[in-house]
Amino acid sequence: MVIETRIKPKISTDFIKSDGSHGTRGKAEDWQTVRNRIFDRLRCMLSVSELNVHLLRGVTAYNVAAYDPALKYFNEAVKTHPELAEEIRPHIRICKRVLSIAMTKEDISYHEKLEKWKSVPRFFKFFKRLPDLKIRCKYCGHYTSYIDPEEPFPIWNRNNCEICSRSYPVPDFAWDGIDGQAYIYYRGSVSEKEFYKEFEEEYDVS
Repeated sequence: MVIETRIKPKISTDFIKSDGSHGTRGKAEDWQTVRNRIFDRLRCMLSVSELNVHLLRGVTAYNVAAYDPALKYFNEAVKTHPELAEEIRPHIRICKRVLSIAMTKEDISYHEKLEKWKSVPRFFKFFKRLPDLKIRCKYCGHYTSYIDPEEPFPIWNRNNCEICSRSYPVPDFAWDGIDGQAYIYYRGSVSEKEFYKEFEEEYDVS
């Protein structure tokens, strides 16, 4: 039995911007640059041709909650480029968590309706109503209504899973990365204690 040993990365209130200057987590400058920072780091690790092979396909699949293909692409990316492991570790963890959760009867029913709609020839899709857009929550793994992860004001459960009630249930590659989670942690953007516990299990915030 192989036991994974890993030193938890230290995440402080200080972060480095793409231009090399420093900023403070949880502030406006942090929120405004989260998306750029993760992709700038990835571009520094890989050439343009390497980015298009597995990683970007994984990002695309991940952002539409296609967790199974996303996990396969991410694993292939790490296999060929081990330096990516820590950067996409949060996304791999989320994919594995969702895929380990059995779907309920309601989940299966919605999934079958969606797959049936996908099989309709493109021309006839115009006449056949698309089922209400739902995705598998990145926390509980059950289908919930799609809400834009960039929705800025998650008040009155406007951006919460309908099943587990956790905030921001829709996967987003940038916000689910290290910087995005650190912003949420230091900003205190969500109310559920589970998020902070999970973050502290993965990162050294002492």
